[in-house]
Amino acid sequence: MLSHRNSVLLLTLASIAIAAWLAFKLFTSLTLEDALITYRYAQNLAEGNGFVFNIGERVLGTTTPLWALLLGFAGWLFGPDRIPIVSNVFMFAASLCAGLFTYLG
Repeated sequence: MLSHRNSVLLLTLASIAIAAWLAFKLFTSLTLEDALITYRYAQNLAEGNGFVFNIGERVLGTTTPLWALLLGFAGWLFGPDRIPIVSNVFMFAASLCAGLFTYLG
């Protein structure tokens, strides 16, 4: 069980991480190109065009094929236009869990 002091520290660190992530997203509007490649694979998969970057060209060009498959499934469920936001939500949740597990470990 977390003590009150540790709970406050954990909440403070989580708040700082959230603020830093939001500031990066709001002030840079930057999406790394590798993410765009993965999103394109996911979009094509979600739209039924297969696991391809360009339709008709079967070349593996993503560095994260499992992630692209998962995002493709999410795009199929929620719509291809929502792939980037689903990706950000998943990665944000994973970052929070990693921080929590690191703190507790």
